[in-house]
Amino acid sequence: MDLFRILRDKWGENFSSFISKKVVAIAGDVASEDLGIKDEKLKNEIFEEIDHLVHFAGSTKHDER
Repeated sequence: MDLFRILRDKWGENFSSFISKKVVAIAGDVASEDLGIKDEKLKNEIFEEIDHLVHFAGSTKHDER
């Protein structure tokens, strides 16, 4: 299923511009309180402005087969 299909259909060729204004990647640690973000200004801005959180957290071990 295409997560953004409805938005792509609605915005057409302007989809990339729309998304770039709405989606911001934030590095954080999902195992830590407040995502491990120490910057209080950034943390407050995130918590006040956020509508949805999509996390792509994962663990990768390259030394096991």
